[in-house]
Amino acid sequence: MLNRRDVSVGKYYVNDRDHTVREVITVMHHNKVVYNAYDLRSGNLLRAPAQICHKARMIRWADREARPEEVAKLKRDEATAVFEHGEQGFKIEDVIPETNKAHAQTELRNLTPSG
Repeated sequence: MLNRRDVSVGKYYVNDRDHTVREVITVMHHNKVVYNAYDLRSGNLLRAPAQICHKARMIRWADREARPEEVAKLKRDEATAVFEHGEQGFKIEDVIPETNKAHAQTELRNLTPSG
């Protein structure tokens, strides 16, 4: 199991039992993680891209961070193609602003007096 701080954007995590790799695309508000899932053996995209789960679930799910040779096998262009053709119903650009919005709200809470 990973440490809470280990889950970060751009990293890849492996569940050895399922032979699955998850690529973290972004972390949204309320600690939700957007990820793509790949088969560890073939490198093929599993399911539709941009799956969402809670960060705590990702931490429990992952056994370890993926090794560079495992990441190199992934067919990440499949996920990109789905986003570019709009097959998912939204584009990655639609997901990323949620992260920016969450960061802005956090900054506002920290700047607003609580008294």
